[in-house]
Amino acid sequence: MNERKQGGADKIARTPIGLISRSRRFDSVPIAAFRSFVTVVETGGFAPASRELKLAVSTVSKHVETLETRLKTNLLLRTTRRVTLTDAGTSLYKQCRTILDQLDDVVESNLRPGELRGRLRIVSPPSFTSRILSPALPDFLQRHPELQVELRVTTANVEFLRDGVDLAIRMMLDQISSDQVQRIGAAPSILCASPDYLARFGVPQRPADLVAHRCLGGISSPYGENWRFKIDEEIVDLPVKCSFLTDTGDVLRDACLRGLGVAGFYEFHIEDELRTGRLVPVLKPFQADVSSVYVVRPSSRYATPSVLAFVSFLRDLWDSRAARG
Repeated sequence: MNERKQGGADKIARTPIGLISRSRRFDSVPIAAFRSFVTVVETGGFAPASRELKLAVSTVSKHVETLETRLKTNLLLRTTRRVTLTDAGTSLYKQCRTILDQLDDVVESNLRPGELRGRLRIVSPPSFTSRILSPALPDFLQRHPELQVELRVTTANVEFLRDGVDLAIRMMLDQISSDQVQRIGAAPSILCASPDYLARFGVPQRPADLVAHRCLGGISSPYGENWRFKIDEEIVDLPVKCSFLTDTGDVLRDACLRGLGVAGFYEFHIEDELRTGRLVPVLKPFQADVSSVYVVRPSSRYATPSVLAFVSFLRDLWDSRAARG
């Protein structure tokens, strides 16, 4: 008995006093203070953070000041219009975000199976959202009624820290700058034109023939100002002069349907038009694999059950489409 007590005393004695004092510096700091700091960073200010947390602005400000006092350093640089992270703030944010996600995971793991809470922030490109995600998303929402889902539809690059995003759906790898990338599946694309356009201007037989055709481009798509082809087993990026460019797939599709030129689309975006013959594929022998569906997550953030549940939902959704052919 005495030996065990002595061993415990020795173990405590060997613990650096500085380490104990540094850890105890935060013993009286509530978790809410760390959550307030993270929310200020992710929402871009104290006022939006107070609305998000349903706390007074003064309370959120006090929380952040408490952390800065304990750390003896500035975490945020405040101006009348915005707040900016210091280097110390950036480091603390990444660690706090991970710890809070893990804490939320512990809480969620003790809820009823499948019951998710909190907020899930998703970014998704327009065409994928309108044709794939939007029709299926209500099923996910009904399955998790306590989860708040925020969906932003854009092709713009995501800064996860600045934008407070949990995951982004992307169709092209060159849009991705995060280490955590999961491929959901292939997303075939296709070049096509309306029957009226092809009757007037002819059907291109080889990629080089596009020089004599009107081309319509999609900004932030595989068919912008460089179109990729497979020619004699070699992948070639062909510069294309587009008479029209847009970042909205529906606008591009409407222009193509009106006979304004040749354009490239994800097949899922023009399934109905291909089936009814309103759009006709061209240059199919030269089609190259140019896109897939990817889920991107910030490299510094722990994957919460909400994120994992959505990724699983998305994978099942895409697999079911592939199975239907």
